[in-house]
Amino acid sequence: MSEGIIIDIAREVVWTIVKTSAPLLIISLIIGLIISIFQTVTSIQEQTLTFVPKFLAIMLVLVIIANVFMNFVLVYVIGVQGATIATVISSFVIYFFRKKAVGSDININGYWKILLTWGLLCTQAIVEIYTNLWYNYN
Repeated sequence: MSEGIIIDIAREVVWTIVKTSAPLLIISLIIGLIISIFQTVTSIQEQTLTFVPKFLAIMLVLVIIANVFMNFVLVYVIGVQGATIATVISSFVIYFFRKKAVGSDININGYWKILLTWGLLCTQAIVEIYTNLWYNYN
């Protein structure tokens, strides 16, 4: 490995970190500014007032763009198959939260198509990863 390749890899790692952390930091900054303006106007000097709104906003952003974050990381690490894995993981998490929110009102028999889709996506990702590994080693 030459120095140029190591520098390129380090540059890609730093850029990936910046791309994945920027939305969270921007949302936290905006919420912090809104809360501080509110504190200034109302003369409330509570230091812990910003924690809960920032936490809720960051969790909301994470839920909304978790698939994008995983795509950035997994595509860089695994390759194109990382997008498949990221989609499977995010759709499972969405299903889990929907199931928790609705509770027993969801009939699992109606979700056989979703389970079949997850299985096919996982199988496709595994086959493609091992196929690429096989061709790279031979």
